[in-house]
Amino acid sequence: MTFGKGRVGFQNPSEIIANIVDIIGAKGKLLVYSPGRGAGNLIASIAAQAGTDAGNAYLQGVTEYSNYIPNFVAMRQSGAGLDWSISVGSEAGPWTGLMSQTLVFIGSIASPALAIYPSFGLVTALDGTGTFIEAWIGPSGDTSGVTDFDLITAIYGAAVSLNVRLLVHYQPADYYWNSGVSIPNFCGLKGAFPVQSDTSSNYGIGSLALSGTVIHAAGAFTSVTPPTQLLACENLTNTSQFGGQYIADFSMEGNVTKAGTGVVGCLLYGGVGAGVMENISIHRFDGPNLRIQTDVASGKVPDQWRITRNVFSASRSSHGIQADNIPDSIFAYNLSHNNALNGGDFSGSVNTSFGLNRWENNAQNGVAFHGQVGAGEDTWINGDSSQLNQLSGFLFDAAAHANQGQYLLTGCRSNADGQVGGAGITAGFYDNGCKSAVICQGCTTIVNVTGPNYGAYVGSVAFGMALIGRRMFGNIANTHDDLTNVHALSDQVPIPF
Repeated sequence: MTFGKGRVGFQNPSEIIANIVDIIGAKGKLLVYSPGRGAGNLIASIAAQAGTDAGNAYLQGVTEYSNYIPNFVAMRQSGAGLDWSISVGSEAGPWTGLMSQTLVFIGSIASPALAIYPSFGLVTALDGTGTFIEAWIGPSGDTSGVTDFDLITAIYGAAVSLNVRLLVHYQPADYYWNSGVSIPNFCGLKGAFPVQSDTSSNYGIGSLALSGTVIHAAGAFTSVTPPTQLLACENLTNTSQFGGQYIADFSMEGNVTKAGTGVVGCLLYGGVGAGVMENISIHRFDGPNLRIQTDVASGKVPDQWRITRNVFSASRSSHGIQADNIPDSIFAYNLSHNNALNGGDFSGSVNTSFGLNRWENNAQNGVAFHGQVGAGEDTWINGDSSQLNQLSGFLFDAAAHANQGQYLLTGCRSNADGQVGGAGITAGFYDNGCKSAVICQGCTTIVNVTGPNYGAYVGSVAFGMALIGRRMFGNIANTHDDLTNVHALSDQVPIPF
């Protein structure tokens, strides 16, 4: 082996075998070339500092370089993570970051399944100031709810303090929370295997157990003074806009919540907007399974939410969905059934669209709309179906607001609602004093021996209802106007069969 002097070092084209090699110094480096030293041939480097050599720019740390013609990609190990960079057109740099992968440790590493969170994501966040991270958390098996709750609140707390956007992944397993979890801005929670089965449904032969990722209310939720909700996307200050949460693909079980406590499954509260809620099943909470609540002090409301493909079942004392006001939002392909009150209960829904939702087997109405918040406001209801509810299918009244707007229904169906029976007013479409126009086009009511009594009913000084191309039947009358209304029932082009 021949040693040179100065910067040349030593040169030996044959194999070098040694049991110890120390590279010492603030500028220490090891550069590996193939097939020879030259521009574009650097394949690996270990360097204390970034630098250049033979027309190549090398990075600090342990790095592997690959040629993806015409560009070069560097994969560098840095601390507990990996990052990828690109150099366009040559290996001379500059290197631009693509993405990173990091190990994050929270809690005791004595229990790796609970404390190690491998995460990766784009370097640039949605707003350009932070990092987007995904984290995977395994179940603890602690049915008291302490361990799972402490872990997820710790990692959300870390995300807030580090100003990163975080999506937590839960495995298809049982998790337990002993208190309510709040999802921070631009963060989310995603489960796996969202089957959406539940024990309150009959699937032809019988019911099915909850499956996939299931989050159970536990611990303090069993008391007579429990936390108010299991999961929340909330704005408690309402001095600046909150939002951007994503929750998907899991079930929530609230069967341990005691009667009369009003515990909510999921809460959307105050000025929190632009969120997504999909493929979630919320089951057997004492209060509403989904509660959408206005902040009373500021008047701020949840806004522009996309709520799709969810199941809200068997609230034991309340509605499947209860909303003070939910403007500019979309409700689509949801099922709300077997709840103690209404399947859906909306006191405000300006510029909100409902599409292909099902409201079934509820102890009161399928879905109830309690008036528009302001004059001239609209709500669209397209292809929704109500079935076997005890009272009416679609109820419109002025219980919350008396402003004149519009409810625009297209292709909606009521099937055998009014299962309470008797001679009272039950209708597939019931306008009970609503001060907005209710316009139904191509809507149908199917009747059985129990109900409903009317296909459509308008009364109690309502503004007016219009039926266009309806096919409606009732045990007492197909349609009825009690003659107290601002505008008489307009029944245009009824289907003659």
